[in-house]
Amino acid sequence: MDDEGLEGGNDISKTLLEAIEKSKLSIVVFSENYGYSSWCLDEFVKIVECKETKNQLVWPIFYKIEESDVSNQTNSYGEAMTGHEDKYGRDSEKVKNWRSALSKVASLEGDYYHIKKNEYESEVIKKIVESAIRAENQL
Repeated sequence: MDDEGLEGGNDISKTLLEAIEKSKLSIVVFSENYGYSSWCLDEFVKIVECKETKNQLVWPIFYKIEESDVSNQTNSYGEAMTGHEDKYGRDSEKVKNWRSALSKVASLEGDYYHIKKNEYESEVIKKIVESAIRAENQL
């Protein structure tokens, strides 16, 4: 989400976390480099928390990666987590929370999308929008 509620100069972290809490649906695009971003991982921990406490809908999109890379933290996700452990410590609560949230990707219920290499993103985006409109009408 990035709209007029997230104006420049705000504490974006706090504002964004509040926006996640108020959302009915979170669409998370997991890409090859997502796991390297502590910002994205913090947001995802919050999204999983809202899924568990507020029954928020969460739709993962796997952009040219495999779901198992995320949930099992292999390939770029394994490398990213190793880098975070080097930076924050292997027993860091932050890293443990990130690993736990990522491991829950496989158990997320609801819509799930996979954009494969050499696939037109526009077709998948169209399906996502149609599903979001249907979901909004049911909420």
